[in-house]
Amino acid sequence: LAPFDLILANITIRTLLERRMIRVAGRKNVVGSPFLYRTTKEFLVHFGLNDIRDLPRLEEHVALLASHSPTALVAAGGAGEIFSLSLAEHELVVRIAVANSGGVPVIGGAAYGTVIAREMAQAVERAGVDAVLLLPPYLVNSEQEGLFQHVKAVAASVSIAVVPYSRDNAIFSSETMLRLAESCPNVIAL
Repeated sequence: LAPFDLILANITIRTLLERRMIRVAGRKNVVGSPFLYRTTKEFLVHFGLNDIRDLPRLEEHVALLASHSPTALVAAGGAGEIFSLSLAEHELVVRIAVANSGGVPVIGGAAYGTVIAREMAQAVERAGVDAVLLLPPYLVNSEQEGLFQHVKAVAASVSIAVVPYSRDNAIFSSETMLRLAESCPNVIAL
């Protein structure tokens, strides 16, 4: 996550905890052991729900967003959700987005180191997305050659468009983007 993403996520979680709308329910049994949260009765009351199952399902939420004719939808992208999902959950979220997008283009996220990013990019391609949003290697301050090799390897693993995500720990120079444009015809934007 970029620092701004972490700040927003931390503020959101802190606010929900302070308002007693969520509580810590344990930790996920994966590397890093992130906290798991459970909604409370206060959450239900605040949002006028009788049960958490009254919230719209992901299918309904995607269809609602698509009904507003956005340029594209990003499923499991870089606002934190990609790092909270297992590989199987990631592919399922993307498949649901594609199936319910109503023809709106869907961009699927891929992240982590090169090996896992390639697997994620291939999974979102199998799920039927139009492009891959490729986040930089997680928590690594990347040199330009490393960024080039990372993007080149992921782009070579899929036949769909790839959009590298440039942010504070991975700022692509214009020279690196030019090299990528010349080496990887499916790298279409930054």
